[in-house]
Amino acid sequence: MRSFLRPVVDSRVVKPLVKFDRYISALFVNWAHKYSLVHDFFTVVRVLTNILGIPVYLYLLISSTELSFSQLLVFLGFWLLGGITVELGLKNFFARVRPEAKVKVFSFLGIKFSKPTSYSFPSGHGFHAGFIVATAWLLGVKFKWAITGVALVVAASRVFLGFHYVMDVVAGFILGALYGIFVVKIL
Repeated sequence: MRSFLRPVVDSRVVKPLVKFDRYISALFVNWAHKYSLVHDFFTVVRVLTNILGIPVYLYLLISSTELSFSQLLVFLGFWLLGGITVELGLKNFFARVRPEAKVKVFSFLGIKFSKPTSYSFPSGHGFHAGFIVATAWLLGVKFKWAITGVALVVAASRVFLGFHYVMDVVAGFILGALYGIFVVKIL
């Protein structure tokens, strides 16, 4: 955490919120690890959406909207810029350490995955989930209800797998949704 933010984080309002956030997040993680089927479900969600999520959304976006090629390039450019800003800018600015994960390395179909090592706040997956949901609804993308459901499950998976605190994901989702609204307005 940056030293000039310490008074804000140590304030009487924020400190109990952070403590509550850690408590709720730990409940989710413990529940997921208590029932291996839940943990396995969120692991599958993580792997499949990391591989297929963005390509499938782009296919739906292109096939169900009237965006021109130049609008699509602007859309992709701003989406990439937003993702980089969250991953390299905001995470390093706030420098919130990730929760201590119960599992450091896990495997899926024989492929080993390790816990992310970047900072936690805001969640990049939450940002992209919020961005996708907002743009899907505003642009009239097919299957927007399914897209919304998958995006919410992806965002939740970050907490259940112990990669983020709840506030990280909620903040990332809200930032992504607001950024998505902004991008659609400039198209």
